Amino acid sequence: MKAPVKSLQVHFNGLDRAVISIEVPKAALSSLPDVTKPLEVEIRPKRKKRSLAANSYCWVLCGEIARKIGSGMRDTDVYKTAVRNAADDTMWTPARVPRAKAREMMRLWASNGEGWQAVPISNGYEPYVDFRLFQGSSVYDSRQMSRLIDELITEAENLGIDTLTPDERERMLHEWGQ
Repeated sequence: MKAPVKSLQVHFNGLDRAVISIEVPKAALSSLPDVTKPLEVEIRPKRKKRSLAANSYCWVLCGEIARKIGSGMRDTDVYKTAVRNAADDTMWTPARVPRAKAREMMRLWASNGEGWQAVPISNGYEPYVDFRLFQGSSVYDSRQMSRLIDELITEAENLGIDTLTPDERERMLHEWGQ
């Protein structure tokens, strides 16, 4: 069951127990699981739905850049390059993998989506390969998406492609949500 929380109250029941009362819309009870079986609860902040405008604009820019560059460049190639170029330390994770498992790890990581890239950063004959694991924009917050859009806008402008005005960009990214 997933439902918006209308209110939440906590009452302590001894030193090591608490009772949580949660008010949800009545309609949410239709998806309540079988309460005779063990259950677990996760309560987390509600996030705004992300605007598709920022994601759509990202792909429009990727397509325009790819067309302008030509030479068989695809929009996915532009996107992957922008994901790497826009990344700060919050947009990739270091990983060390045994050399024998490196190709499998790269394949599995990439299966998460277009922008998910395992980029080797070590070379030579060590028994391990060090990677930077880049995530795709599907998991970005608004700050990270802003970095990606800025990277693509800069590239587009360098190629003489028309882009959004700064005000239009801000409105679109504000809709992306946090």
